[in-house]
Amino acid sequence: VAMALSAPCWGVLADRRVIARKNMLCFGAVMQGLITMLLALPVVTANDWLMIGLRACNGAMLGSLKPIVVGIVAGATPELKRGKVYSVMQVFFSIGSLAA
Repeated sequence: VAMALSAPCWGVLADRRVIARKNMLCFGAVMQGLITMLLALPVVTANDWLMIGLRACNGAMLGSLKPIVVGIVAGATPELKRGKVYSVMQVFFSIGSLAA
């Protein structure tokens, strides 16, 4: 839910160039990783509300990754090849989801 709600916000920030896309991508990935490590701590697993809050933050950080990657690919790909590149990206997103 947090991922779905935050993704449009991240996309708007990236499209309006409020923050550089690469910086946003790095921030989202690092924060998602740190929050994932926090979720493994015994203190967090003992407190349901803390775990729910951290999981929501984790989803919000995950929501930052896909819109920014799509924007970076759009900027780096010629217009005539974008459809093919987006379809290949979606295939690999799906394979990653199935592997997880």
